[in-house]
Amino acid sequence: MHLLPTSNKLKTIYSLIFIIIAAVVAFFVNDTSNRNILFLAYIDMFIFAFFLYILSKQNFVRNRKEAILYTLSFICIALLGTVIISYIYSIERTIYFSDNAFYWSKSNVFYHDLNKSFFEIIYNVYQSVLHEDYNDLVLLFLTPWIKVFGFGYKGYIFSVFFAFILPALFFFVVLSSNLIRDIKENKEDNVHIGGILLVVTLMIFSFSGVVYSSLIGYLDGVGLIPIMMLYLLLYKKRIQSLSVQEIIIMVILLISLPFLRRWYSYFVVSFFAAVFITELIKNFWDKQYGLKDFIRSVLKLFVIGIGCLLVLFLFFRSFILLSIRDVGKGVYEYNNHPPLDKFIEMVNYFGLITMILVLTGAIIGVVLKRTRYFAIFSILQSCFAYLLITMEQGMSPQHILLVSTGMMVLVFMNYNYVLLIKKRFVKFSVPEMNLIFKLLLTVCLATSTLFIANGYFINLQTTVNDVSLLPKHTEPRVNKDINEIKEITKFLNSVSSASKPVYVISGGCCYDDIFNNLYLPDQKNALNYLVRSSYNDALGFPDLLLRSGFVVVVEPIVSNEMVVRKTAEYFLDGRFDNYSVIKTVNLVGNKKVTIFERMRPFSNSSLQALNEMQKEFFDKYPDKKELYKFSDYRVNISKTYSGLPNVEVRLTPDKIAIHPGETNDAKSVSYIEVDSQKSLKRLSFTASMETVDKDIAKIPEAAEVYLTILGDGKQIKKEYITINNPKVFDVDISQYKKVVIQVDKGKYSNNSDTTQISNIKFK
Repeated sequence: MHLLPTSNKLKTIYSLIFIIIAAVVAFFVNDTSNRNILFLAYIDMFIFAFFLYILSKQNFVRNRKEAILYTLSFICIALLGTVIISYIYSIERTIYFSDNAFYWSKSNVFYHDLNKSFFEIIYNVYQSVLHEDYNDLVLLFLTPWIKVFGFGYKGYIFSVFFAFILPALFFFVVLSSNLIRDIKENKEDNVHIGGILLVVTLMIFSFSGVVYSSLIGYLDGVGLIPIMMLYLLLYKKRIQSLSVQEIIIMVILLISLPFLRRWYSYFVVSFFAAVFITELIKNFWDKQYGLKDFIRSVLKLFVIGIGCLLVLFLFFRSFILLSIRDVGKGVYEYNNHPPLDKFIEMVNYFGLITMILVLTGAIIGVVLKRTRYFAIFSILQSCFAYLLITMEQGMSPQHILLVSTGMMVLVFMNYNYVLLIKKRFVKFSVPEMNLIFKLLLTVCLATSTLFIANGYFINLQTTVNDVSLLPKHTEPRVNKDINEIKEITKFLNSVSSASKPVYVISGGCCYDDIFNNLYLPDQKNALNYLVRSSYNDALGFPDLLLRSGFVVVVEPIVSNEMVVRKTAEYFLDGRFDNYSVIKTVNLVGNKKVTIFERMRPFSNSSLQALNEMQKEFFDKYPDKKELYKFSDYRVNISKTYSGLPNVEVRLTPDKIAIHPGETNDAKSVSYIEVDSQKSLKRLSFTASMETVDKDIAKIPEAAEVYLTILGDGKQIKKEYITINNPKVFDVDISQYKKVVIQVDKGKYSNNSDTTQISNIKFK
């Protein structure tokens, strides 16, 4: 049966209807933002209708009765998802951070920026795909649902579910019910498809590896839709018999995956490898599958691969460079735990019971000829994807999606058990076979209900040697410290400034994102002067710590990352004596937040502590010493002075901003003092002027100052600097203990902003 028209006449009629709808939207909706949202909704409907058309052509739905049952299954998934999300987020009270909040915030910004032309929006999305790690493509499909459900976090989760997870789960219901139905030998004695669909619907929801990441705020579930469609096509069609249209569809599905999320590239690679090896095994195992068939399959696979590469090189060359930039460079080294730990991490998402079903399903699927090669493909794809992702990263909630489809297919292979017993051991009659099959369905129904209840409503988690028996538990997050965190944020806002920003040493309850996202979606950055904190060893030495005016440390220290643990310990042990405790706040669960303030520049003892910390990093990462060097000018600055009242000398990561003093009197000039102690050999930097007055900036002599370098009170070098005449300094300071960089008032100082001293290097 065809759910959508296949005749040319009906196709033309349906196409005209879509065009008319688009024309109505274009000419009769005046508000630009609403018109764009309707266009995006139109695109969403078109894509979903296109996928239904593919299913219809492949004869996944055999009659009208099945079509009605599939529709009911779709409604059941929607209702079950609605109940679960409503329950979780009616209880949950927390501050969302990291990936849980990133796309929530990003989606709201994207929604409120729709008052442009539709083509400009599409072009901006295209540019984001080319150049951004986290692009906006996925937001095109999410935005219409945000219009329906609102901007709150619950509305965001509903939008993710209905936009991505619901269609993906529906497509898997179609795949898995066909898998179960096709294993039986006599169609007239089949167990009713409705019972199969009920069990499938519940089982995929109990399969937390599929829905878990989406229900806690990740958008990565969008990739399940093309993955499910690829599995559906491979199940119904042999690779060697793919038509030109089906090859084009496969190319579109495969290249869409890395565009949606770059790490889906691992799935694309695993897909090609799994298909090739499956065809190779088939060539040796299946006598009816000859060498010509194998060559034809490889050629079709090659054409698909060339098609993908051609599209990428023609239109997305920058995307390719962006995607391969971090491969093999240890950027994700903080996830580089031992292989066994990564495997246990994956097992805990699915639960040991599910993993046993995956194993038995894999064996049964390979033994039986009818499902053998689809089972082999599912095994290989899951294994390759797991190996590829764990070479660079860990098995985070979103990365589970790389293997979840293949593993779900293997779970449903267990229904072949009845057929396997009949074939290998005893001669079952059809009624007996169907009775056993019904018992299997009942057991699966009970197991699925247990998994769903444990996942969302009650906690039945049981572990054996750190391995969970049941799937990952998803319970509402209730943070009882929100008022205290608001108090801390209010205090830090009252004392911090651009020259004394806040650095948060990430802890169990307080990350920099938590302070930033305290009032989302209404306010994006709740803490005004917050520098991005280091949270893993792969990022190297936390340089931003060295320019912070305030440091927040949370006890107990729960992170295993050295860059977090060591910096926290050094502060708590008082090793940095230029920082003093100014406030402590006790939180629920014997947790404590301590706030340190920088009272003076780094002293010799503080520098010694930094050197000791650096040595510990060198000992742990001897091959990455450059990453953990902190040869930074800020640690050498012992004193700053501004000759202009109420204007501080500003230290930023890459430059020092010194406003010219009020007069040229020695007591009024601005300066910074460097503590060399004769351990530094050379000092180099670039000095330039910046002005806030654009008209003055056009004058050749605008904003001029004299910049002088003094060594132990003696002049080493003096240069005349204007806005159009920057100077490079490179001086020998090996014989001096104290080095001063001094800026006088100069001419036109009332119009000048600051002297910018940048590219600073100590040797």
